[in-house]
Amino acid sequence: MTSWFRDYLYYPLAIALGRNQVPPALSTWFNTMIVFLVCGLWHGASWTFVVFGGLHGFYIVFGLITRSLRGRLTEWFGLTRNPSLHRMLQVVCTFLLVSFTKIFFRAGTMSKAWLICRECLHRWGDLFHPSVLLSQLDPALLAWVPLSFAGVAVMLALESWRARPGTAASFNGRPWWFRWGFYYALTAVLFFLHTAEPAQFIYFHPTSEPTEVGRCEPAEPVWTKAAAAIIAP
Repeated sequence: MTSWFRDYLYYPLAIALGRNQVPPALSTWFNTMIVFLVCGLWHGASWTFVVFGGLHGFYIVFGLITRSLRGRLTEWFGLTRNPSLHRMLQVVCTFLLVSFTKIFFRAGTMSKAWLICRECLHRWGDLFHPSVLLSQLDPALLAWVPLSFAGVAVMLALESWRARPGTAASFNGRPWWFRWGFYYALTAVLFFLHTAEPAQFIYFHPTSEPTEVGRCEPAEPVWTKAAAAIIAP
């Protein structure tokens, strides 16, 4: 999908704006926003998906505009001398920004999305009262919270290990029993974490609507209703 948007939307827009002598920077910003807005609309015919895509486009455009300023701030705060801390802050910031866009992706309607945003802003005090916070979560999911954190920690550790130079050569140089034991261990983890309940591909029901803040139930896809209306006599 990325290559399709690049070849059939971004490049044609760039060529058209270039012929009209639009400055390259403005062309890049405009094309990026258009591509991400259309990409959001591709997920479903709803304003929530348009906002979802628009936020991603805004993040990228804002990052391009403020690149030099962020570079100076990085030097001023001394983060250039501590690349590990700089990287960690980048990961946390990216995670928070993308998580915010997921509110609109899962809300179903704009009114429900704004309701969730308001709750996030007005209920910071619940973070200091774990009993209040835990009482609003599904008890069946609480057991998975430590496992989720452990999984994220393992993935970050593997990513850090894989980024080191010579990692692939070092792993391939291990004895065969070590490599195959690692493969079988990963397979066992996948079997352990799999769900026995059938799950649809997420884009088969992108219009899920939350019954209450924080809980969503799949709604009937828009294209299912359209197809039924066409097929019905």
